[in-house]
Amino acid sequence: MRRSCSGLTLLELTVVMLALMVVMAMGFQILATSGDSVARGLSLTNRGERLRILQKTMDRDLNSCYLQNGSADLLIGSPSQSSPNKTLLRAQILSQSMEDRVDLAEVIYTLEELADGSGRKALVRTLDPDLEPGKGPEADSREIFNLAITETLVWEATPESASGEVDRVWLKVTLLDERFKEFVSERQILLTGYAP
Repeated sequence: MRRSCSGLTLLELTVVMLALMVVMAMGFQILATSGDSVARGLSLTNRGERLRILQKTMDRDLNSCYLQNGSADLLIGSPSQSSPNKTLLRAQILSQSMEDRVDLAEVIYTLEELADGSGRKALVRTLDPDLEPGKGPEADSREIFNLAITETLVWEATPESASGEVDRVWLKVTLLDERFKEFVSERQILLTGYAP
């Protein structure tokens, strides 16, 4: 007697369904992994670009530092301060105004909380022609970049001594993202003529 092939048996249908589920699970795993990889790569690129902008801005300011007796009046702040606004760097520079006049001004890089109450922070560059403590009325503040909630900016200064005197310091600035802790973005900036 011959059986006619009119369709799939229940066993065959179950095997096909299980095979499809395994293939779909593998596909979702590949998509999730590639999505994380893309997000990690974009985050790393974005952080690197923001640190490049910071380095370029700082280099421009530090190249116009006002030197007295061969050293600059330069202060590097501590990243572990308890206040919400942290000073990264403070220096006196020679600043050229729109009237082609060169004046002595103070440049300050601070990490400040944004006014919107979100808990986010911004790295701010302030150029203050008033050399007194605190911001004067003519101070010009501009954000260099904002940090995401998951990001932290840390820095450390490593002195390099030649002939027993510290005259150069490497300022290492690191931008961390807690979502991708193993992928660090950092820049090193050489500060010359430094007098602690």
